[in-house]
Amino acid sequence: AAAGRGAGVTARTRPLVWRLSPVILAAATDLLGRRGYHVVVATSRGAAEELMADSAEPIDCVIVDSRAELPVASKEVRPPVIALVHGTAGGAGRDGLAQDALDRVLEMPLDPRSLCDAVRQLAVAYEESRASVH
Repeated sequence: AAAGRGAGVTARTRPLVWRLSPVILAAATDLLGRRGYHVVVATSRGAAEELMADSAEPIDCVIVDSRAELPVASKEVRPPVIALVHGTAGGAGRDGLAQDALDRVLEMPLDPRSLCDAVRQLAVAYEESRASVH
């Protein structure tokens, strides 16, 4: 099973990181970068939306603070969203993001394995859904 752990992860897999605190942003970017992901950081909502609209270099998932507004995907199939929640159980909806807009919710403090597993699983599923649309 260990050989399959990295399946689907390539330098082309692009998680978009949006609206995280500087410490969490640095940790997530470093962690995912060391695992072979091409992490993209958006500095504004507009930048996030432009990156998500770029079909030449598609975003495979969005990692966002649960208190932030989601960037709007202009495509028929939106990238999956991983929300980082501060506090305990079910805080995502209370913090600001609609629960149905989230594909995965991870509680802080950030668990590196959970984040990597979520990105890998969601990116692979999203790549497959994009392929079936085209």
